[in-house]
Amino acid sequence: MKKVFPYIAIVFCAFLTSYSIRSFINHSGLLTSGVSGICLVISRFFAILYYNTNLNDLLANAKQMDLVNTLTSVLFFIINIPLVYLAFKKIGKRFATLSSIYIIANTLFIKFLPNSILDIFSLNANDTLSHALFAGVFSGVATSLALNIGGSTAGLEIIGTYFSRKKQISIGKILMFVNTIIIITGGIFLKEWTPILYTLVLVFVNGRVVDSLHRATRKMIITVISEEYKEISEQVSTKTNYSCTIGKVLGGYTGKDKYNIMIVVPENKVDLIIDIVHKIDEHAFITSSDTNNVYGNFYIEPLK
Repeated sequence: MKKVFPYIAIVFCAFLTSYSIRSFINHSGLLTSGVSGICLVISRFFAILYYNTNLNDLLANAKQMDLVNTLTSVLFFIINIPLVYLAFKKIGKRFATLSSIYIIANTLFIKFLPNSILDIFSLNANDTLSHALFAGVFSGVATSLALNIGGSTAGLEIIGTYFSRKKQISIGKILMFVNTIIIITGGIFLKEWTPILYTLVLVFVNGRVVDSLHRATRKMIITVISEEYKEISEQVSTKTNYSCTIGKVLGGYTGKDKYNIMIVVPENKVDLIIDIVHKIDEHAFITSSDTNNVYGNFYIEPLK
């Protein structure tokens, strides 16, 4: 079951994203982030020209929106082909495989998701802010879950993962910056600025959810005060591949010589480090704190 779970989870991520687009985003005229946002801009712009209509009338017409959904799903699949190639070549085969499954599932869900399940969440049709918040949370959870199981929601998340591992900056910040540009471009083409302002709320919520739930790109400084510095250092290095910086200190209460052991690790390794230390020295004093940037020779665990 453990081996199968990531593949089930990535399909669920695709469902969350597609549901968000079909239920919250299309109903309120919002745009979404990433490649899906690019596809929505192109699809809506083409449909407006083809049907000689405006955005509001387009969104209210089920037949016309069926064309938008078809174009969105096809464009999403095509645009992601070179990005999956990048994932296979530069990031990892398992990451690329899970991302590919997401792309196929999302392509099918956007097109074939039944309208009967889109009203599970009863939101006021005129409450655009609620639609933006729900869409931001849904897409953020989908992105975070996909990244935490070793995959992605494709598109810009593949690019964001690549650069976050090279430059050691958060994926959420990368996505917020690029998505803001995409959304402003959408406002220019679709000539509807009110939904665009709410879409910026969606992007902000999405980015915050990703940074909160995706622990692998968040770095933590762990400080351990203990006399057992040799064994702690050896065990941490052996079990995690992360090294320690060690300095001699004096215990203010005991007056004994102790050692300050500093370790910088991704947030998802903190519990493991604490468990290692406590097995060696159950009385060790441990603190942890966030760090915004890491420079130098920092180990990056490879994706498979």
